[in-house]
Amino acid sequence: MIKQIFICFPFFLSVLFGWGKTGHRIVGYIAEQFLTENARQGVTSILGNTSLSMVSTWADEIKSDPEWDHAYDWHWTTVPDGEQFKEGKQSGRAVEKVQEFLTLLKSGSGTQSENEIALKFLVHLIGDLHQPLHVGNGT
Repeated sequence: MIKQIFICFPFFLSVLFGWGKTGHRIVGYIAEQFLTENARQGVTSILGNTSLSMVSTWADEIKSDPEWDHAYDWHWTTVPDGEQFKEGKQSGRAVEKVQEFLTLLKSGSGTQSENEIALKFLVHLIGDLHQPLHVGNGT
């Protein structure tokens, strides 16, 4: 029995690590399909001809860059069992960062670079928040 478990284990590793590149790109693609014309123009003004699906993995690609160490807890959120999100003592900052990036993008006050980073993180974090291993009770 132990031998079968070890043989099957590598096949389940990809599930343990979240969506991966394909899952995030699908989320980005779906988001693109539902953009209003105004939103599509906004995305184009920030990303040029690069699609949301292609930038959706950027936030994972920069994880190994020490310059982005401060963003390690932006990819998930945890709320203890029996507590509501707003009242509970959660860890992880995904929800907070989504709200922050939306506020920045809606305000029009960000620089081109700030808007690009915000949009790249936003599309990525929306994917993360729909991934069961990135949102949970921490047990």
